[in-house]
Amino acid sequence: MPYLQDGRPVNMVFNPLGVPSRMNVGQMFECSLGLARGLLDRHYRIAPFDERYEQEASRKLVFSELYEASKQTANPWVEPITHT
Repeated sequence: MPYLQDGRPVNMVFNPLGVPSRMNVGQMFECSLGLARGLLDRHYRIAPFDERYEQEASRKLVFSELYEASKQTANPWVEPITHT
């Protein structure tokens, strides 16, 4: 069973081939936000269809929380890699 650097077991292992066929992007955002929640010890309540408030609101929330979690925990692997 894989584990994190501090010894905690991981909750989910992604198979890159399984994501397009079995998951949607929203589920990946949920898992990423769950990781940030665990590291920051926060709770979130997200309304469905939050895109009506702002374009790509879900993505912005998840990436900002992952960035904050990476800063607070000094774990650079938490921050998502972005390609331009």
